[in-house]
Amino acid sequence: AYYRCVGTDAYRFGGQRICDNKQVRTDKLDDAVWQDVCELLRNPNLLKEEYERRLAASDEPSAHGRSLTRQVEQSRQTVNRLIDAYSDGVISREEFDPRIERARAQLSQRQSALAQSQAAEADREALQDSLQCLESFATQIAGNLDTADWNTRREILRTAIDHIEVEPAQVR
Repeated sequence: AYYRCVGTDAYRFGGQRICDNKQVRTDKLDDAVWQDVCELLRNPNLLKEEYERRLAASDEPSAHGRSLTRQVEQSRQTVNRLIDAYSDGVISREEFDPRIERARAQLSQRQSALAQSQAAEADREALQDSLQCLESFATQIAGNLDTADWNTRREILRTAIDHIEVEPAQVR
């Protein structure tokens, strides 16, 4: 049996093949994927080290979030001051309209950036929790990987793998 990309079917894509990969024997690919997952489960620190390397390369998330929070608050104060100045008659309607528009646009941009930063921080925390669960899981099953039956292997693979990319020179 062979795995093949549906992109090799020209009829599916208007008469043009969109993939030039050759078919791959299922037993060879299954063994290669299983060995990679076993290696990961036997050495969960590999995944943790890669995550920490990427995290170190990015900005300090909490400092960035605090800075964005301050900027959002400053933008809110600017909007409030403009409204107060207009209502007290300090500035005219012609001065107020463009200023309030700019201030509200800036507030909106900063709120959006803050929301993205908070979502990224939540993702980082979820990933750290997942890494801890992976270490615990790997410790529990490390000794039984070589004797796992087909159903157990399938469940482990479904849990550990999002997708597999088959390229002409490698499988990822």
